[in-house]
This record gives sequence, structure tokens and C-alpha cells, in this order.
Amino acid sequence: MIRLNPAAAVNMVVNLSSILRYGINNLVQEVTLAEEWKYTRAYLEIMQYRFGKRLHCEFALQVNMDRVKIPKLIFQPILENAIKYGEAEDGSINVRLGVYERAGELVISVANDGVPIPPEQLQELQSLLKGRDNPTVHTGIYNVHRRLRLMYGDKYGVEIYSEAPGGTRVELKLPLRT
Repeated sequence: MIRLNPAAAVNMVVNLSSILRYGINNLVQEVTLAEEWKYTRAYLEIMQYRFGKRLHCEFALQVNMDRVKIPKLIFQPILENAIKYGEAEDGSINVRLGVYERAGELVISVANDGVPIPPEQLQELQSLLKGRDNPTVHTGIYNVHRRLRLMYGDKYGVEIYSEAPGGTRVELKLPLRT
């Protein structure tokens, strides 16, 4: 990349370094949605370089980004899974991220148009989220779920939906905090 497009390589290194600085600051557990969004955009820009025109992202952020508080680094693992497992039969990767209020709670929805999760694997993932231990390789989604439960209680966490004809949607439910 440095030989073919030096400006893009510099931009990717800047994005990566800002994500790393953001991630290693352990003093802050909650950030504004605007802060999280800044680093999420840097992550998605890196993914855009990686996947090129195959990756398409849509966003619907329907809350006050400067006031709403969310756990730091909550988007990245879910988006990573949506991109990694979201390839459609035509090779495209379509990801939608929505943040909205529902019944006084904050809902973060990440969906893709890829091949649906097979029913047995979906049931395994849903059972994993109900358990207290994680004996599987599904660490990202499990860690996000456990963080939400530890921070806000058992009423909150992650839910996974996947049905034919295609796609998977992951919803994070947490209290609406400002």
C-alpha cells in the first residue's frame, strides 16, 4: 500500500494509532456516543481499505450523540463479526448500524445481509449468552454481552437474530444514560 498509495497508507496508520490510543486508556469505561463514533469511523475506514468496494455501510444514529453515554469499544467487536461473517453470495458485504431509543432504553443494532447462521449454531450462540462461562471461541460477542450485564444488570445484553433469506442482526440493549 505504501508504494501504490502512500496517502492511503498514512491515513490507515493514523486511524490505527488513534484506535490503539483510545483502546489502551483504561481510566474511562463509558464515553459519549460521539466519542465512540469517532473511533468506530476510524475502524470502518481501515476495513474499507481492506475490503474495497465490496463493503457497504449504512448508519442510522437516532439519538443525541453528544449526550448519550455508552460503554467504550462496544461497536467494534460487533461490527467486526458483521463484516467477517456478512459476505453475501455475490461477494458484497452490507452492514447496517442503528442506534435508537426504544421504551426508554438504548438499542444498538448491527445487521448484515450475509448467509444466515445455521439454526444449530444460532441456538448454541444464544445458549452461550445465557450462560456464565464461555468454553467456545466466540469471545467478542460474549465479552460485549458480559460487559453490558456487569455494568447494567441482567436485564441488558446482546441478542442475536438470523433468519432466511439472509442476514444476521445483533442487538445490544442498555439503559439510556445521558
